[in-house]
Amino acid sequence: MTNQEFLKSLESPKAQFYLCDFHVHSPASYDIRTGKRFAALSSLEREKIEQIPEEMAGQLEDYEYKALELFPVHLYYDLLLKRRNQLAEQWGLSPGEDWAFMAITDHNVCRYSHLLAKHAWTKRNENRFIVFPGIELTVRFDVSKDLPTVAHILCVFEPLTDRSSIRIAICDASGTPEWSPGLPELKVESLPDFVNKIRSHDLYPAICISAHVGSSKGVQYASTRCILNNLDAEIIRTQSSLDLNPDQDARQAREHIERLKRRRSPDAVSLEVLELIGQCGFDALQIAEEQDKVHYNSLHRFRPDFGRSVPILCSDAHRVEDVFNCSGAVSFLKLSRVSSTIDRRVLFHDVRDKALKYGETRYSYTYPGKVSEWIEGIRITPNATTPSRFWPFRSDSPFVLSFSRNLNCLIGGRGSGKSALIEALAYGLNTEEPNELDPKNIDAQDWYKRAKATLNGCQVDVCYKSTSGALGDLPKKVIFSGRYFREPIRERAVRYSNKDDTELFSQNIEVPRVQILRIHEIEKAAEPDKLRELFDSFCGNQIKVLEKQISDTKQQLVDQRRRIVRVVEQLVELVEDGSPLSDYVNRFRRYNEVNHPDMQVKYQNVDNAYEAEKIAREAIQTW
Repeated sequence: MTNQEFLKSLESPKAQFYLCDFHVHSPASYDIRTGKRFAALSSLEREKIEQIPEEMAGQLEDYEYKALELFPVHLYYDLLLKRRNQLAEQWGLSPGEDWAFMAITDHNVCRYSHLLAKHAWTKRNENRFIVFPGIELTVRFDVSKDLPTVAHILCVFEPLTDRSSIRIAICDASGTPEWSPGLPELKVESLPDFVNKIRSHDLYPAICISAHVGSSKGVQYASTRCILNNLDAEIIRTQSSLDLNPDQDARQAREHIERLKRRRSPDAVSLEVLELIGQCGFDALQIAEEQDKVHYNSLHRFRPDFGRSVPILCSDAHRVEDVFNCSGAVSFLKLSRVSSTIDRRVLFHDVRDKALKYGETRYSYTYPGKVSEWIEGIRITPNATTPSRFWPFRSDSPFVLSFSRNLNCLIGGRGSGKSALIEALAYGLNTEEPNELDPKNIDAQDWYKRAKATLNGCQVDVCYKSTSGALGDLPKKVIFSGRYFREPIRERAVRYSNKDDTELFSQNIEVPRVQILRIHEIEKAAEPDKLRELFDSFCGNQIKVLEKQISDTKQQLVDQRRRIVRVVEQLVELVEDGSPLSDYVNRFRRYNEVNHPDMQVKYQNVDNAYEAEKIAREAIQTW
């Protein structure tokens, strides 16, 4: 089996996570034309869109026609594809792993969305990029009787669903045949009924997502605002009634006011709003941050037959650069293995009724750099006359086991092969210390006993992947390490190669660092005298550097204290009783005690009298 065949065998035959974004705006969304969003566009996007007159922003269909004329769907598709390719390269996604799914949801129009989705569908074989047509509806509905509000709802349809079909589905579900794309809003009698009907439409079913649910235009915020206004009115009415009629049961009225105030708290999502959202049975709730999902956990099984209202992150991108960028995270959707032959109805069913419905396990957010190096899989090949038969070989074919990107432990029952697999990884990765291979004590090593029983006469190959740049320009960001186990061990060297089986020399590449920890080693590492070694192994010399800096700083503080004490002792010696400085200070203090204006006048009078007496005495003497 070649390295390419090995890599191919590691591809998951059942399910995989793919790039996804279910809230993206095309150039046909009118709110891109002005303001901060327009200023943030790339030079190419701005060059096209600035040709649309600003006054057309209020005429939705005319604006959409102009966007189609100036910014053709094939050009916008190429920009989106380039963005997908950038992320695929960043994440080390090979062809077949780099499928991406996107929904174009413009404000109250869907012609551009439909044409872009149609173009993407015809290119799916070569580009592995599928666009779902959709629309972001501004829906007006009543939270309760005579309590109307407006919210944004995303409706996403099967690929190739055209504008006319989307209109039919929305009109049928809302009961408003006069509605058509381009109108500023859609009025419905009941939001839950509308969502239920459009999800289950016979011909054109939709994925329904509550757009930016917690924002000022989302269902939760809009409904909360109306409910809070209603509660404010009830609080004022009750308080006024109490003021006008003090003879009524004041205690009961005050308790009622306190209950209303608790319900009015803006810090949590009220039960009324949660009930409304739950009754709608949205396929998903678009949240702004991953931590916001805690508010909606109780909805996951509110109406399982309609949907579970699973919180998801979407970009709400108005420029290409922001597509797939969901609050700094990248969203992935877990689907059965996708191929270019997949039926569009099957794909739609898998996305809505499998991936989104069970979003806790099938919708993932990953931040760039979170996992950049991992082991893709291991291959163990019998390569001797009488090799170890521990592994489930079939007709002398190799045993191949693939790992997930975030796998960091092995779990299984007693005798399931966990320890054997750990030893196979450790041997294939060459993690032994030199003293562990000393012929004098190697037979006493537990790891060697297990490896000898399970790997003798077998070739062990491990496949690494890295998106951190450690592997340089290696194709597909992948490297293979191979090592043969033979008793007694004579061949200890690890052979590194690329996907084309070309040998690489370890001094020319930076092999990803792998640390294998067996359970008893973890227990020992937790002992006080071993924790330092564990920290040093993770942090390198950083701890020693910090310790030296701390020691130097402490010594500087000791020296500084010694200097300060010496200065203080000198000051004490200068001001002790009987010292010249002390006598001077005492005389100066006594002088200041009497040297005030009143005393100065008296002393001046005495001086004047003395001078007069002196002059008189001299005059008498002269006479």
